[in-house]
Amino acid sequence: MNQEKGEEKVSDRILKAVPEFHSSIADQCELLLELGLLVERYTSLSGSEMIDLSLLDKLEERKEQFRNRNMDKLHQSFHTNPFERDDLYWIFFSINKLIADIKNMLRMMQALGIGTDHHMAVMARMVREACFSLRRGYRKVASNPIEGLQDAQVIRSLRDMIEDTYNVAISELYDGDEIRKSMSILPHADANMKAVAQVMEMFKRREVYRYFFDLARELGEAATVLQSVVYTIA
Repeated sequence: MNQEKGEEKVSDRILKAVPEFHSSIADQCELLLELGLLVERYTSLSGSEMIDLSLLDKLEERKEQFRNRNMDKLHQSFHTNPFERDDLYWIFFSINKLIADIKNMLRMMQALGIGTDHHMAVMARMVREACFSLRRGYRKVASNPIEGLQDAQVIRSLRDMIEDTYNVAISELYDGDEIRKSMSILPHADANMKAVAQVMEMFKRREVYRYFFDLARELGEAATVLQSVVYTIA
């Protein structure tokens, strides 16, 4: 009798106690969207608001808390229904990578002292929209998974638009007209100093543009993970 009870307890623990992972994914998506909104806010053309590094520190702490909690939960779970174990790993990894990259980009913008421009504002808005679509897609996975495919496609479209904007931004950045004007109008010494300053500005701005380009690629990877999850569950 006692042996049967012991076996029943083991069965309850292993076969019946299936952890719930939708809320874990939702927490990460919410944090990602917060950062997406921050990118849009700090690159807005309507003002020159300084990046709050203390806020980024708090977001970093939450990122680590979610990562550690989710990995512990995943490693300690016998069942991961309705998800495949590998899918959960890639979900957590892809979102966490986006969170880290956005945070690092904001820190770099602060360190370089680079101001915003039209191209940054446009790409930031698209990043925020993609973060929103990723959150919406995983919400649909919890209720009507097949509809999440629409959001994966939206993210891919935004990825392509960010890459197109990046190409235009780089083309305009390296046009060189402003440097040539400085060299022809200003006295030689002043022209050289201004040209050097403009070249340094170009390098700094290119670094920020490149971060947006890399974010677009990471968003595309996250969309692929979302699509794979939908096909597995639906």
